[in-house]
Amino acid sequence: MEDGVMVGIGRVPGRWRRPLLLGMVVALPLAACGGSTPTTTSQGMSADALAQVKALYQKESGPSQFQGGPAFDATKAKGKKVWWISNLGSNSFTPLIYNPFKEAMNAAGVQVTFFDGQGSAQEEIHGMQNAIAAKADLIVDQDYPVAQTRAGFDAAKKANIPVLEWANNDEGAGPTPNGGVAEVTYAYKNAGVLMADAIMTISDGKPVNAVFINSSDVEPAGEVGDGLKAEFQKYCPSACKVTTKDVVIADWSTKLAVTASTSVADTSVNWIVPAFDPETAFVDPAIIQAGAASRVKVCAYNATKGNVDRLKQNGDPLTCDVGSPLGWSGYGIADDALRLLSGVTPICKAPPPCGEGEKIPQRIFDRTNIQQYDLNASDATWYGPTDYKAAYKKLWGIG
Repeated sequence: MEDGVMVGIGRVPGRWRRPLLLGMVVALPLAACGGSTPTTTSQGMSADALAQVKALYQKESGPSQFQGGPAFDATKAKGKKVWWISNLGSNSFTPLIYNPFKEAMNAAGVQVTFFDGQGSAQEEIHGMQNAIAAKADLIVDQDYPVAQTRAGFDAAKKANIPVLEWANNDEGAGPTPNGGVAEVTYAYKNAGVLMADAIMTISDGKPVNAVFINSSDVEPAGEVGDGLKAEFQKYCPSACKVTTKDVVIADWSTKLAVTASTSVADTSVNWIVPAFDPETAFVDPAIIQAGAASRVKVCAYNATKGNVDRLKQNGDPLTCDVGSPLGWSGYGIADDALRLLSGVTPICKAPPPCGEGEKIPQRIFDRTNIQQYDLNASDATWYGPTDYKAAYKKLWGIG
């Protein structure tokens, strides 16, 4: 996460840079394709499309299911050594991923060493060099871009030590070219798809005029936006409109509220869609202060503690939030790590694209299904009764 943003855990703001689009507004009209005119509801979407989306939403907002890869004998990894190179150990979310990872690896008899990259590319490289000197059997790169730590990756390759990337790319895209031998990550684009399904369902097919707030310094934010727009184009081409505004993370505290206020000044706007739910701390109060909370709803990605809680607060515009369980994520990273250490083909291997991933679950939370969960409990309990730890250990032959 990046200050609570689930773009991988612990990334330092500003490390991934797209061309800066701050202040630029890009309107995306979702024009209908040619052909016969479908039967439409009085709200704007076609009746068939709305029915399809509602069916998707029912599934996507339900309990998560375990979808593991092929079973293998992880006991072959016993006695081996792994170094976890964290890009920022002080980030509160780093241990929420790392500790479950270590727990899983220790259960398989693997020794794990933690190295804090302290938010510095040079320190990250230093950590990889230390791992090489310690004759590690595997290095885990915690979402630090390969381009900035190339010397470490090259040194590991020269020493014949594989590197597993965590959350540098979208699921299925595969590890960075000439980077790691495999990658575990989130399905960022699919998160945008789920957000669109939630918005269309909650809007009950009525026209959507949404403002998507991108953070162009974080690559996955763009993936989330791409998924959102593609799903609108697929099911709601003439009744849904998306305008993109950009606020980089360094400007969240000063510009998000202004962006929200100016957006809702347009009385046709009925949804604000921040890429990440920590933005709601600035966006939601601005909507309320503008007197637009009864008209404008908010949907976001992450479902992080302290932010997803807004779904239980009367009068708050947050209406849907898509998330993934962090402990489950740690075990997902361990799954590919153990495959590599056991001489088994990893789920998402180089060269890219790999076409698949660990399938760390995603779930839509809304004002209805969130009521049954204690948000002070482990986030794993929010995703249903699946015992992911037992499921993984059974897969590894150590349960």
